Amino acid sequence: MPRTTIKSEDIADTTVVAADLRDDSITNAKIKSDAAIEASKLESTLDLSGKTVTLPAASVTAHGPVVATITSIAYPGSATALSTAGGDNLVVTGTSFLAGLVATIDGSVCPTVTIDSSTQVTLETPAKSDATYTNGLVMVATNGLSASATVDYSGIPTWTTASGEILSFTKLTATTVTVAATGDAPITYAVTSGALPGGLSLNTSTGVISGTGTNDVSAATTYNFTITATDAQSQISARAFSIEVDIKSNYYGDGSDGALNT
Repeated sequence: MPRTTIKSEDIADTTVVAADLRDDSITNAKIKSDAAIEASKLESTLDLSGKTVTLPAASVTAHGPVVATITSIAYPGSATALSTAGGDNLVVTGTSFLAGLVATIDGSVCPTVTIDSSTQVTLETPAKSDATYTNGLVMVATNGLSASATVDYSGIPTWTTASGEILSFTKLTATTVTVAATGDAPITYAVTSGALPGGLSLNTSTGVISGTGTNDVSAATTYNFTITATDAQSQISARAFSIEVDIKSNYYGDGSDGALNT
């Protein structure tokens, strides 16, 4: 009885070519479920032009280039802008931050780029003019792909009052002196270290130091303190000052506040 099947050994490698087969002459129904074509019988390149190939979703894994993203930036402290002098630490959060990242602001290179993690980078900022740089922060990965964000620059308060001694007065007398700084209004003032002489206080809106000195020193005393000016962007500038409190002297020069000793 003649065979009704064709075995693999009956077919030479080049015996059957596409031209020898009619369209649809071999269908899935004619192929056993365990039939297989050895890899050696397949060309390394398949021509699928004009064909529609459908693969199960789970069988395909895409491997595209890594693209960093920026989700937020954090200015130093409570500031809402960078100092025009540069040197601030700008913290950038996002995704896919890798070693080799280069950062610039409006074309100026950030001197230091520290990869804290794949989601956070700390940048040392370059000096720039007072302005808003729309998409001015550009971070470029080693693959050439980049992410950008908008950053603001603003000058910190500039003191117009020289540091050092700003006042000398006699205790138990009324006195006043003003410290001042310029910048983006409003400027506010605060004593951030040291202390004013007893009886004197600082107006945080105007920078005026005033009051009547108390009787708490028995000899000339110098009070050292620091006042910090803060502008509208919460940028700060501190300066050291001092005030000397003298005692009254009587006719006899015994420092007894003018009262004669008996």
